[in-house]
Amino acid sequence: MQGIHGINILQKLNKASAKNMDAFVNTAQAIPDKDYEHLLQYLANMTTFAMSELEMRKRKKPGNLSH
Repeated sequence: MQGIHGINILQKLNKASAKNMDAFVNTAQAIPDKDYEHLLQYLANMTTFAMSELEMRKRKKPGNLSH
């Protein structure tokens, strides 16, 4: 559920940023601290996943000795 909540916050910020900078700033300032905590946790988890996935792909490339 935390992942969905994080995605929803990102979507809210993305929609506002597509309008103009004032809309983005107003939206960003209206987001509660607890929601930012969820967003940061989501981003940290996704970053960790992406780094692990990339490392695994590098190891699987042909010619790489560290299988």
